[in-house]
Order: sequence, then C-alpha cells, then structure tokens
Amino acid sequence: MDYEDTVAGVLDEYGIPADAFNFSDLTAKLVTNDVTFQELDARIAMAASAATYDETFLRKFVEFTGMSPGYLAAFYLDPEMTNEALLRNEAIIRSGALMARYGFRGEKQLATWMRDTGLDEGGQASAYDRAARLRGLLGGYGATVSEDTLLRGSAMQGAEAGVVERAVEERQSRFRGNAGVAESREGVVGLRSAGTR
Repeated sequence: MDYEDTVAGVLDEYGIPADAFNFSDLTAKLVTNDVTFQELDARIAMAASAATYDETFLRKFVEFTGMSPGYLAAFYLDPEMTNEALLRNEAIIRSGALMARYGFRGEKQLATWMRDTGLDEGGQASAYDRAARLRGLLGGYGATVSEDTLLRGSAMQGAEAGVVERAVEERQSRFRGNAGVAESREGVVGLRSAGTR
C-alpha cells in the first residue's frame, strides 16, 4: 500500500493521471520486478520530459513502438522493461527523430545502428549535417548512393564512407572535366573570332 501511495504521488506530481493505467496491475508488476522508488521516479520524469518533445519525436515513437502518443507514459513505466532497455529504446527513437529533422526518413534499423555506434546526439547531428550537405548524391547525374549508405558513411569510417567518398570524387571529376571542355570551347571560339577580324 505504501508503494501504491508513492506511485500515485509521483504520477500526480508529474501530472499523469493514475487512471491512465490499470493501477493495481501496474503497481503489482512494478513490485514483482523490483522497480525501486528511485527508478520509478526517474522513469516518470523521463515520461514527463518526453511528453514535451516535438512532433517529430512523437511520430517516431508511434512508428517505432506501434503505440499511440497516448501510451507514452505507459511505455516509460513498462515494468517488463529494464531501465537499460528503456534508455536504449528511447535513444533509438531520439536518433530516428533527429535524422528526420535533417530531412531523412529516419528508419528504425538505421536509427538503431546509429545509436549502437556510440555517438552521442551531438556526434549524430554532425553526421546528419554532413549527410545533408551531400544530399545531392542521392540522385541526379553521375555516381549516386543510397540514403542508408550516405548516412552510415557520414557517421563512421568504413566501407560506406569509401563509397560516399568515391561518389563525391566521381562527381567532382565529371564537373572538372565538363568545365575543361567549356573552357576549351571558349578558347577555340575566341581564337576564331580573333582570326576573322
């Protein structure tokens, strides 16, 4: 009963109505799974914070978990999920949301990979920024790369980075080649003009 009172008090403190859950079932599972008051408080704080995140995060929450935004608090209070798993899953959602803010699809598989690289959000943002500057490689004339390869190659060294680098070099060489032709043509036209005066 003390535990239930504490749970109710913490939910109330963060403005989460207790009737949003099967309260008795929730508290019983929390007790069974040894979720301490401190862990519970941290989870509810995370849930309250997540509720203030932008629409991009909420869209990725729905896409990655299959839950509606109304189940956001339930996601954080899931007694079957360890704190470690909870933090990992939230980090994956945040990674997908950050990717989407840079204009990429932000699919779960890639967001999971990005989270598992160990890059913090600042490092991920730098990678997405690099990728956004090379977005032209996704289509158009010359060498192209997939979005997946572009993002992976912008984040880490390795095979994907090599593919991106080669695509950039191929595009630059094509541009230099075309510029050379244009200069040659201008030179020829200039010589002809000079010879006919």
